[in-house]
Amino acid sequence: MGFLTDWAPIFASAVAAGASIYTGRYTGRKLNEFQKEQLAQQKEIEKAKISAELKAKSRIEWIKGTKKLAIAYILACTKLYEVLNTLSVDIENPSESQQLVDLSYGVFKAGNSLIIQFGTNSKVEAIKEKKFEWVRKKLLNMTTTESMNEYMVVFILAVADEAEKFAFNMSEDLRDPTITGDFLNSKEQFEVLSLDYVTDFRDIIRHYLKIEWNTAKNGQ
Repeated sequence: MGFLTDWAPIFASAVAAGASIYTGRYTGRKLNEFQKEQLAQQKEIEKAKISAELKAKSRIEWIKGTKKLAIAYILACTKLYEVLNTLSVDIENPSESQQLVDLSYGVFKAGNSLIIQFGTNSKVEAIKEKKFEWVRKKLLNMTTTESMNEYMVVFILAVADEAEKFAFNMSEDLRDPTITGDFLNSKEQFEVLSLDYVTDFRDIIRHYLKIEWNTAKNGQ
């Protein structure tokens, strides 16, 4: 019995030590798992942050590019409108006609560059069937740019299409040697182009880009 009594503390210590080692290893594994989870979460957070920063940077670059193109379109429309209103109603001078052709193509090219920037799809044709005034009011009152690109395209096309058609028809007249005068009635070819149109577009694009800028600031 004395032998067993002497070994009892040693045995108990060994068991305790073994339990301590097991507990330590178990706790260590748990800590490692926790650390791995924390590290994985941290990586996901950093990945999301980088993604948000890239999206914001891309959006800001798009805003800058769109602003530049919008200014070019506004200037082209303004110049064409001013010239249309300084010329006589019936254009008989070939040089005046050529000037209008160049300015009209300028509006078309500037508008087309903007349209490419916004993108186009099948919805555009459906929206074009609606009254221009309805499209105008929708853009002026927008609170988000989501699903608004098609409306922007339709608003731009309203004048860009007029300009392209006018430039083409005027060019055809200029190429015809049998025509000596009485070219197209210039003002009647433009139903939408006006100072109000230019002002509205300026306000619309400013509002649109402001919404986009706020979205970019939020990392989206």
